[in-house]
Amino acid sequence: MSTTAPTLLRIDTSIRGTDSVSRRLTDLAVRTWLRTHPTGRVVVHDLAENPPPHFAGPSELAEEYATELRDADDLVLGMPLYNWGPPSMLKAWFDHVIASPLARDPQTMAPMLTLGTAVLVVARGGAYGDDTPRAGWDHATDWAQKSFTAVGLDLTVVPVEMTLAPGAPYLAEFEHLYHRDLARAQEELEQVWTRAALAGV
Repeated sequence: MSTTAPTLLRIDTSIRGTDSVSRRLTDLAVRTWLRTHPTGRVVVHDLAENPPPHFAGPSELAEEYATELRDADDLVLGMPLYNWGPPSMLKAWFDHVIASPLARDPQTMAPMLTLGTAVLVVARGGAYGDDTPRAGWDHATDWAQKSFTAVGLDLTVVPVEMTLAPGAPYLAEFEHLYHRDLARAQEELEQVWTRAALAGV
């Protein structure tokens, strides 16, 4: 965690550019964070534009990525669901992070990172609830929550489902679910940093 001006680390992973739901929501998260931290700074790491190499052993990247996390006060991470898993660039980035002794003690494997609030925005093209045909097929959200816990970070998950419904005739009957989830996500992102500040996090 930084000891000077408060810092938000923003990580984007969507390949859809301005059409990305997760990017629109990380935009909102940044705006609301800056309202709560008017003197703060935002560090942006776009893994879609600058994808890390797949992990092939310890490297300088492990220290670089882990240092970004260590020096941040808060985190917002946008993660679309790709083929039922996390984007490959996010998985590669995390493989580097967890290899760093800044992230886990190499002797005890104890987590070494602490942040105030870490938010994970999840964009799912379909629906994955318990009563849906794809129940249990989201292998990204649980992976992210468990993996980040291993380095010391508890993620606040902000999900949006049916992001492919607008403009997709075969999903038209489910578009209301997308708008419902989007409204809920926007409301959560409007409040999450304020709640954290009130809690002294």
